[in-house]
Amino acid sequence: MLERFFRRLAGPAAPRSVADNETFVRLMQIARDDAEVRDHLLRILRLDPTSRRGALNQYIQSMQLHGAPADFVEAFTYLKDDAVAETARALLESGG
Repeated sequence: MLERFFRRLAGPAAPRSVADNETFVRLMQIARDDAEVRDHLLRILRLDPTSRRGALNQYIQSMQLHGAPADFVEAFTYLKDDAVAETARALLESGG
C-alpha cells in the first residue's frame, strides 16, 4: 500500500535517460539548426565543469524568473552533468 502511495506521490516516472526527454532532444535539434543558439550553448559547454554548472545555474534561474516552461528549464539542467555536457558539446561541434 505505501509503495503505491509513493508512486502516486512521485507522479509519472522520470525519463530513463536524456534521450527520453523530448524537450532536451528538441533543444539539441534547434541548436544544431540555429547558429546563434548553437554558439551560445557551445560557449557554456566549453567551460570547465565548475564554471559550466555555475553559468547554467544562473541561466536556469533567469529562465525561471522570466516564466520559461518547466520542461524547457529541465532540459537545461541535464547539461550540468559532465557526460551529458561532453556529448552535447561533441554533437554540436560536429554539426550533429
